[in-house]
Amino acid sequence: MLSSVYGRNEYRTKEFAKKYNIEKYYTNIDDFLSDDNIDAVYIATPHNYHMNYAKKCIEAKKHILCEKPFSYNFKTGQEVLELAKENNIFIM
Repeated sequence: MLSSVYGRNEYRTKEFAKKYNIEKYYTNIDDFLSDDNIDAVYIATPHNYHMNYAKKCIEAKKHILCEKPFSYNFKTGQEVLELAKENNIFIM
């Protein structure tokens, strides 16, 4: 079940939540990731944000479905995967 949505633009995020009957919306990533009702996050931001949001999700103990690529190169990809493994977080 989709329980909340995060976006950087308050107006568009609110309209998206309204259109799809999503109960909560956030424009602050830390508030979003602090929501105990969120078990997993779908990262669909522009590519240059994927790695940073993936790391934030892992630190918040949220499982992740991320659009590709989720990092800049092989080395940073390995960093994200290791961080997920260390924290027992599913990332795909």
